[in-house]
Amino acid sequence: MTIQTDLIAPSEIGEDRLGLSIDPSCLPMLAMNNIIINIDYSAVGANGVTLPIEFIVQPPSVDGIGYVRRVYRKHVPSSIVFFPITAGRHLVLVKECCHNLWQGRLVIDVGGDEADKLEPLDRL
Repeated sequence: MTIQTDLIAPSEIGEDRLGLSIDPSCLPMLAMNNIIINIDYSAVGANGVTLPIEFIVQPPSVDGIGYVRRVYRKHVPSSIVFFPITAGRHLVLVKECCHNLWQGRLVIDVGGDEADKLEPLDRL
């Protein structure tokens, strides 16, 4: 018999179940060039994810230049393209906004003129 709490708040809520990877065609990753993020949903099970899906890129700059946020309400993307305008370490996040709140995260180092100014991961 299933415990009622498991039905209301299953233990897998909020887990990292979305696999993110860089498309090999984007290597090397450089500022001012498109970067394609491929999304693997195989770990979410047979029911899949529920829309909306949110895509966020946190850039290395403190002033937020290069911050990206998109919400996909009509389709589940298999890949997402973004255009980094600065070099440095970027945090990429894809998450399910409701239902199980599953997510995937990826830290990428974008090369370019500012590549030597990588910030520590604890700020991201």
